[in-house]
Amino acid sequence: MRIEPKEIAMKWGRPLAILTSVSPQLAAEERQTAGLKSWKGAGFHGVSFNLPEEVETIRQRYGQFVEVVGVTQGCRGLNKRPLVAVADLIEASFAKNEGRFSLILNADIILAENIRTYLSQEARGVTMIPRWLVDSANQQEGGEKDPWGYDGVGLGSELRGIFTNRYFALGMPWWDYWIPFRALHLGHSVRILDEALAFHVRHQERWDEKDRARLAGEMWKEVGVSPWRRLWSKHFGPRNKRKIYGYHNHLAGHIREMIKKLI
Repeated sequence: MRIEPKEIAMKWGRPLAILTSVSPQLAAEERQTAGLKSWKGAGFHGVSFNLPEEVETIRQRYGQFVEVVGVTQGCRGLNKRPLVAVADLIEASFAKNEGRFSLILNADIILAENIRTYLSQEARGVTMIPRWLVDSANQQEGGEKDPWGYDGVGLGSELRGIFTNRYFALGMPWWDYWIPFRALHLGHSVRILDEALAFHVRHQERWDEKDRARLAGEMWKEVGVSPWRRLWSKHFGPRNKRKIYGYHNHLAGHIREMIKKLI
């Protein structure tokens, strides 16, 4: 049963917080401004976690749309650019929403005004929010559903404390696969919103295949598969599964197929 936005507002007593990490890159300013403005218009309270050297810049550019919080720790294992760990965002989101619900979203995602109809503090398990690719911030019709990944996730209160790996970050690959992969491994439910509710203006990605390959090992750790077990399975496991242990693109495809079956 869907809950109407007015009902949600009454139950929460305050706007539901969305946690993100806004990029200081000028190239992202137009997209992020459109995204954060849409969150406010849809009745959410945006909160951006940023490292100290970014805080003042983010406040000057986006302070009218989002609360900016400085953090002292970035994502582990990343030396190229400062990024905030998704695990930190999840915990902060639970704290902002009084432990009842966690909502994480990439900062350049433009939300449909009626998205609150599809989210509830009573939700259990994982709710994945796919993105619809558009050519401009004003386009919310005729977009193309992205078949590769997700830009947002909602977590029920029972998942608090199970996502602690600090190698995954917004702006890097795998975090949107890590959450459902680990949740399913631990026996939690996962659902995917099928409606066009989150829109993403096409742009060039900043991560590369080396990032994907490096973080694939962290994915396996999250479901209890050691490097030695991966190596053994790559060469001696069932033939139809060997590739997923040895090649990160095949692992990504395997996880996508797992998630597709849930729709």
